[in-house]
Amino acid sequence: MEQLSQLGLAGNGDGGEGLAPAAAQGWPAHLYLAHEGQKMCLSVVDVTDPRAPSLIAQLPSPGPAVTRCNSLGCPATSWRSPTRPSRSARSGGMWLLDVSDLERVKRARRLEDLKLGSSTPSGSQSRGVHWLWFVDGDSAHLATGAGDFEPGHPATTVYMIVDVRNPRAPPEVGRWWLPGTRTGDSCLPGCLPKRQKIDDGYRAHSIQIYPRRPDRAYVATAAAC
Repeated sequence: MEQLSQLGLAGNGDGGEGLAPAAAQGWPAHLYLAHEGQKMCLSVVDVTDPRAPSLIAQLPSPGPAVTRCNSLGCPATSWRSPTRPSRSARSGGMWLLDVSDLERVKRARRLEDLKLGSSTPSGSQSRGVHWLWFVDGDSAHLATGAGDFEPGHPATTVYMIVDVRNPRAPPEVGRWWLPGTRTGDSCLPGCLPKRQKIDDGYRAHSIQIYPRRPDRAYVATAAAC
């Protein structure tokens, strides 16, 4: 591997798990990066010349010092509380963004400037959306909590599918979780999954569904941060 360049992201070098390319006819090549910290949410970088990348736009967190935006699938980004359940529906979820107009992207100063719609599966039992997979233009696949899901452990996340064909009003269309990880599951206590000592909950994390096999989902679990 050879390093071609480095970009300090205006001092916000906490790029997280989300990094997605975007290109349109007549556009330069862009990278969208989600941030791990609670200050900045999203950076847009021109990588037309990989030896001289430049920062096009940088949008702050919708909940500074409360939420982070560490996952994305262009043009959608997640946001969540990193350490505690959300206090309201305004503290975690998914934003759907309109990035079709490059000049509008450059002028944007906050997520609301590009917002098409949102899904907010948050509440007193949820930290919001941790992982987001969006590649087919139809469905977003989330590792998230939900306001109507009472987990046995507060760090638990479920696999949720959201239909985004109407981006201004995206509904949930399905969810799955490991049996026994929801308070009140009928199979308890015998079905409670075993946990590693370093684990801090039962968390769906990376979820991947490829258009060539839309009937198959790959779901990884992870220890909580």
